[in-house]
Amino acid sequence: MSSKELLGIISMALILVSAIPYIHSVLKRETTPTKSSWIIWAIIGFCFLVTYRDSGAKETMWAAVAGFINPCIIAIISLKYGLVEWTKLDTMCLIGAGISLIIWKAFSMPVVALMAAIITDGFGALPTIRNVWKEPHSEKPLAWFLFSIASGINLLAIDKWEFAIALYPLYMTIASWTIVWPLVKYHWLRKRKTASW
Repeated sequence: MSSKELLGIISMALILVSAIPYIHSVLKRETTPTKSSWIIWAIIGFCFLVTYRDSGAKETMWAAVAGFINPCIIAIISLKYGLVEWTKLDTMCLIGAGISLIIWKAFSMPVVALMAAIITDGFGALPTIRNVWKEPHSEKPLAWFLFSIASGINLLAIDKWEFAIALYPLYMTIASWTIVWPLVKYHWLRKRKTASW
């Protein structure tokens, strides 16, 4: 096993582990997930999985596997514990996910489909980004912090720096830090112990 493969597996493991504190926090009602984001992320996770694989990803593919599993689990939990918001933006994100799957399947254009999935995922993240910037007390930072670190590790797992291979890990790293930053800042400024994260 190469060091790049090992980094990819570590990234996947850390992403899977990141769901544990998040789910625990949701079940204790300390975190309120945005239902629409998690449902969209579960669907987009599948889009990422198939389009990223077909784009030539190898070592970094493991993060996409975990990136599909976690949102599916959290989307199911959010049906009971999540914020009930469904907007036109959410509907557009579902349409975008469908379009990326059509591009992937019908036209055999995995890189274009991957870009469509990333754009759609970015729109799907907007409700959560808005929520954590407006109400950073609504979520704990540990899960997002672990996910952000895992995304950064996945960048290190890239064997060949090609656009199609680097796009997904770069996007995930930037998007996750956009979510984690206001959460960490909020808890840090209130001098909350990291054990409460």
